[in-house]
Amino acid sequence: MIDIFATRIYTNKLKQDEKSIIKYILKLKKNNKGNQFSNTGWQSENLNTKNKIILPLINSIERSAFEYANSINIKNKLRVGNIWANINNYKDYNRSHIHGGIFSGVYYLQVPKNSGNIVFENPADKLISSFWMLQSPCILVNNIFTSTSWSFKGEPGLILIFPSYLSHFVECNLNKTKNRISMSFNLIL
Repeated sequence: MIDIFATRIYTNKLKQDEKSIIKYILKLKKNNKGNQFSNTGWQSENLNTKNKIILPLINSIERSAFEYANSINIKNKLRVGNIWANINNYKDYNRSHIHGGIFSGVYYLQVPKNSGNIVFENPADKLISSFWMLQSPCILVNNIFTSTSWSFKGEPGLILIFPSYLSHFVECNLNKTKNRISMSFNLIL
């Protein structure tokens, strides 16, 4: 058997000063109304990648990007092109979207219970759901070949890196008292 068109998602735990980064993000939110793209929560404008509070995170992201690129036989050096912060309050979510860049990712800072998963959508999901499931209901085995989506539960310190073309969304934060806080980024050559 030969598997083709595989989509690899990189996962790792980073050791960062999450408290300082969260404090920085909350201060940004207080002074800025943020952007609205795929999000219903607050999203910062692009952050300065040389900022001393997030520079250690940028360096860790770029080291992770090197590992990811090597694992799929890409030898070019990747760097963070842009990075922004996300705060999802109660009932906030992110609609299905893709990113610019070559690879993209998310780094989780604060993930309370019931605050929603990130869900990646199979690029062939329409074919799988409309043909396979209607014609052959026995194919409902959920695995990397037949699933229409794949979700990851966030946790503080978790980084995910994935191809920018991969559609994804973030489920609703159903925690009434705590926010989900993350940082998203795009990697470029």
